[in-house]
Amino acid sequence: MLLAPATLLNREAQGAWLRLTLHAPALATAQAGQLGALRSALPGSADPLLRQSLFITPQPALEGGTVLLPAQAPAAAFVRTLPLGVELDLLAPLGQGWRIEPTTRTLALVGEAAAAPALFALAHTAVQRGLAVSLTLGVTERDAAPPAAWLPTAVEYHLVTSRVPAAAALAALDEQTLQWADMLAIALPQALWASLARRIEQTRIRWPRGFAQVAINTPLPCGVGVCDACAIETRRGARLVCRDGPIVDLRDLTR
Repeated sequence: MLLAPATLLNREAQGAWLRLTLHAPALATAQAGQLGALRSALPGSADPLLRQSLFITPQPALEGGTVLLPAQAPAAAFVRTLPLGVELDLLAPLGQGWRIEPTTRTLALVGEAAAAPALFALAHTAVQRGLAVSLTLGVTERDAAPPAAWLPTAVEYHLVTSRVPAAAALAALDEQTLQWADMLAIALPQALWASLARRIEQTRIRWPRGFAQVAINTPLPCGVGVCDACAIETRRGARLVCRDGPIVDLRDLTR
């Protein structure tokens, strides 16, 4: 885990999202889907007290990585006031990232816009490995999603507009896609996990471990496994999202 500052190389704003490019060697070697925890308070201030958790997209060529932030997030407002080249107080990498098996060739990524950073991180890594990637996001309106320009051109990017975006994204995951994919990456609320698990069981002959992985998008008060506030129940007992997640096998989350 990196306990040193990261340098802000670039800042891009598009629609409802902000993308930061950071120089920090620990990010370059992180797993896609691991987290960074950003302190968005000025030196000498404790407001806000809690760090903002961010999904990391490793960028080895830059000796760093990129992170996406919703434009309305407090950390986004803080970073907008900073000059390029400033050092940020970042803890990274935290937790466990996406796990792509050597036999994986096709990936289906499904989620809602609020959790898009986790899926964008995986999409970049998968395309770099030459894998086929389909990404579907449920959104309330098209401008709520991160722009397609922030994805590799090889990714099939689909937006499903609905008043209930998470449910719409799940509904768009059809039988053909479930059979096509060697790996399913999910960024949907907990209320939909059991329904998704039933669909997988009904559609696929085999459901091996690692096939369906979930990005858990929840606040991480400490980020280092001290406060236990991010504990979740799994089939293997209580686990901490900041240490054992944020990427967890769906089979461990449903009964």
